[in-house]
Formats: sequence, C-alpha cells, structure tokens
Amino acid sequence: QPTRPVSRLMFPASQFPQCHFVHEMVGALAQDQIGSLVIGKQADVVAVDLSALETQPLYDPVSQLVYAAGRHQVSDVWVAGRRLLQERELLSVDQRQVLQSAQEWDLRLKEQ
Repeated sequence: QPTRPVSRLMFPASQFPQCHFVHEMVGALAQDQIGSLVIGKQADVVAVDLSALETQPLYDPVSQLVYAAGRHQVSDVWVAGRRLLQERELLSVDQRQVLQSAQEWDLRLKEQ
C-alpha cells in the first residue's frame, strides 16, 4: 500500500522538533551532560546557509530547513564541541584516503 506524501498543512514545520524523541531522550539520559547549549555540556551544532535560491524568500527559517534546504547547504558542523566541517570542508577525514579506499574496494568487488 503506497504511503501518502506529508503535506505542509498536515505537518507544520514548527512542530517538527516536538515530533522527535529528543525530549524523551534528554529526560532519560543525563541532563547534566546534554539538553542545552551551555559550557560543560556536549552539543552537536549544524550551520546551514539559507541564502541559496531554493530557500528564498526566507519567511519561516524552520519551514525552510525542514522542507527546502538540502545537505549541500550545510556549511559547518560541530559534534560534542569538536568542529568536523568548516566551510563545507571535512576536517577529521582524509578525503583522498577515503576515495582511494573506495576505489580499491570497487576493484575488489568487480573481480568477484
């Protein structure tokens, strides 16, 4: 049975954060470590560039993030306070090494 696409009218973007289990997780886990952006707690933060054509005009930023923004608009990422992506460049991964490994696996798989 096919599923119906989610309509903006059925699912307002402003309700998106409440629909996830984040609040329940924070309550179940150590609130002294996660749950807010304060010194001493771990946090994951994502910066999204909303200046692209597909996210204009920017009337409702939450709606634009949920319904219009794409992964290519993520500019910076921090995980547990550690910056992993800066201006769309990975800082913790050697991209050449990953590509080389992927190409080697591609050859191995094709040989089988």
